[in-house]
Amino acid sequence: MANMSYCRFHNTRLDMNDCIEALKRAEWDGEKISKEEIKYCEWMFDSIIEYLDEEGIIDEFDWDAYEEWKSNLHEWSDD
Repeated sequence: MANMSYCRFHNTRLDMNDCIEALKRAEWDGEKISKEEIKYCEWMFDSIIEYLDEEGIIDEFDWDAYEEWKSNLHEWSDD
């Protein structure tokens, strides 16, 4: 269900906190993330980074480090 316009960023921020905590648990505690969730995680981060790049908010970005981080995501998958 879509967020109402008056609370979309608030609700998404709460969900983003949950996503980041799941990534930390996967990295530090070995908690697994489904292959499908890994795919959506990549899409979400790609969208955010592309937006920041297009808007000129980030001038320099370590794409190699980002690609390495994304490859680590697959190690955290349960599939």
